[in-house]
Amino acid sequence: MSIIEKALDKLDSALASAVSTSGDKPGSEHSTDIPLFQEECEMTADLAGGIENRSRKSSNTITIDLKKLDALGYITPETSNLHLFEQYRHIKMQVLSEDERFEVVNNSNIIVITSSVPGEGKTYSSINLALSIAYEYNNRVLFIDGDVYKKTSSTIFDISNRPGLLDYLTSEKSDLADLLLNTNIEKFTVLPSGRFHERATELYNSKRMQVLMEELSKRYRDRLIIIDTPPLLQDTSTAAIARSAGKIIMVVEAEKTPRYFVEEALRRVNREKLLGIILNKSNQRYGSEYGYYSSYGKNKTAAS
Repeated sequence: MSIIEKALDKLDSALASAVSTSGDKPGSEHSTDIPLFQEECEMTADLAGGIENRSRKSSNTITIDLKKLDALGYITPETSNLHLFEQYRHIKMQVLSEDERFEVVNNSNIIVITSSVPGEGKTYSSINLALSIAYEYNNRVLFIDGDVYKKTSSTIFDISNRPGLLDYLTSEKSDLADLLLNTNIEKFTVLPSGRFHERATELYNSKRMQVLMEELSKRYRDRLIIIDTPPLLQDTSTAAIARSAGKIIMVVEAEKTPRYFVEEALRRVNREKLLGIILNKSNQRYGSEYGYYSSYGKNKTAAS
């Protein structure tokens, strides 16, 4: 039995509404040692720093409303939810520690975060993980809102009307540097989803998108690139983006998402790129030699 199969068996006990299936389970040809992000960690963290004290003179600089983020349950340097901060800090450390395992993978600094279906909390997880990494003194993050249909990340950052990813894909005259937005959070840059286009799925599957991913990876080797993408079972564009990314993280909503959905979503990506599965809004901890599922985001309304 592969590690993935064992992980999914553990997932079964957490999914109260899971449906039984007679389909084939993931084959051994996809077997890989996939860590499941742990929940427990010491409640010690220095929340100071991370926010730039000086203002940068640039038309491409925006101010993220940190009070709004905090009110919505996201991590900020002033957050009072130390447990949430530490959970993401622990996940972050596991993500950063995987660099050596992905040295030979193309675009290894690009991480796609997705889910099986809408409402599992992938945007909530994407933003919190990205911010947690950016708050570290030696890490930089480029966050991309790749869910061009919902634009939840762009809406949260108040940049939904800004040109971004889709504008770049539809115009060969677009300069990527002009679309990137510096923020008042030091070492945290954002690329909005951009103006909606009815052929967005085709654009995601285009050669220009593939070239963009390669350009991002090479031009910004000094940072991690985190992309919030549509659910795998909702849109084929996510699988296309994942093919050009170096790493993938799946978000699963506890006690709701059927195992069949998770298995079907995993069939659509290269599982050797899978860093782990984040179990969101869990009321319990599941431990084994394979680690624990994380339970952050509990009692929060999923962003997307």
